[in-house]
Amino acid sequence: MQDRKPLVAFILSFVLPGAGLLYLRRWRSGVVNFLLVHAVLFLLAFGVNEPYINEHLHYVFLILAAGSGGYAHALARILTRPNEVPRA
Repeated sequence: MQDRKPLVAFILSFVLPGAGLLYLRRWRSGVVNFLLVHAVLFLLAFGVNEPYINEHLHYVFLILAAGSGGYAHALARILTRPNEVPRA
């Protein structure tokens, strides 16, 4: 797993949630991440009948994409440096 770069995992998951996890060969986590992000977006877009939600749905996507990217980045750091002790 030494050849997987955390920045690449972040960018992939930010652009397409779950893609960075697939890059890290975490197939199940990647698919679940993709489905959860898109389920939230789908429910907000079609399940909530408030106009301000639909007008600002892109902000929700950015928040979810940043979370997905952050998770992929953190996992990549753990996988590439398994013996490193995290600093506070």
